[in-house]
Amino acid sequence: MEDDSLYFCIIPLLKRHAAQVKLLVKSDDTEEKGIHRSKCERSSGNAGRSRTRNHTTKADIDFYFRLEDENYNVTDLNLKIAEFLSEYEKYLRQDRFSDLFARLAHSNFRSRFHLKEKDRQYIQEKGMDTIRSHARDFVRTRLAPAQIPNDGKQTPMRGHPVFLAQHATGCCCRGCLYKWHRIPQGVQLTQNQQDYVVDVLMTWIEKENTGK
Repeated sequence: MEDDSLYFCIIPLLKRHAAQVKLLVKSDDTEEKGIHRSKCERSSGNAGRSRTRNHTTKADIDFYFRLEDENYNVTDLNLKIAEFLSEYEKYLRQDRFSDLFARLAHSNFRSRFHLKEKDRQYIQEKGMDTIRSHARDFVRTRLAPAQIPNDGKQTPMRGHPVFLAQHATGCCCRGCLYKWHRIPQGVQLTQNQQDYVVDVLMTWIEKENTGK
């Protein structure tokens, strides 16, 4: 069904991805309203988002929602959509690293690291955005430099959820980073490589924090 009253919103998904969501307003011939179609497509910058907005005829992924509350506004609905897609983003990240985590699970050393209750409490108090910010800082200062005098000893075994994640995922030093992720030693990590490491760390933390 098509309706003249349509709203569009662009919600970020991962890096260089955007989700286009067509919100369908209730009309006379249906009792449903919500998402008619959402499209995930690679995009970059405003130009990429404009291209995504112009393509509404086919979708790679469709989401359908039934709203129980008739009294809603578009802002509230967009927030609900954002929450849903945030969970979907987590799923995509976990699927992306499934092979890596399967290999890590066979390591007695890596698989012994887990978040403790105080770590989960710290995450709850600070929030995931702050934890991700800490992860970026740790990677940039302790892992990214080409030459690290104390390489192999720069990551504590406890004291922060990110430290545990680094040991659990083989991102604790440049030697382990090469062994598990094949990122060469002796050269400065690029921004893309740093972002990759942060995504690995945050995916492990999210899995541990939710028990999934």
